[in-house]
Amino acid sequence: MKLNEKLIYAPGFADLHVHSSRSDALRVWSPEQVILAAKGRGITHIALSDHNMLNESWAKQSEHFGIDVISSTEMSSAYTADSRLVEPHIVGFRLNPKADAIRKIAE
Repeated sequence: MKLNEKLIYAPGFADLHVHSSRSDALRVWSPEQVILAAKGRGITHIALSDHNMLNESWAKQSEHFGIDVISSTEMSSAYTADSRLVEPHIVGFRLNPKADAIRKIAE
């Protein structure tokens, strides 16, 4: 079973942390395929949270797809704690793509 095939049937639900082939090499579905698969399973809201990029262009097509595509990203970060490198990921939703800090992340 491919990883994206694990989407469940969830009428009226949201999936707020989904990756496409733009983010992870293991993901085989394009953003459009992920959106259409979620819609076909009854999900009404989906956040494409690909790594370090905004999916604003897909969010603008929500009406076209008939599903609320939420602009989001999973941002990589890093800091040192107790002499160890810690690399958490932070998911942000409906970020302002024109904000300087956000543009730097998405570059």
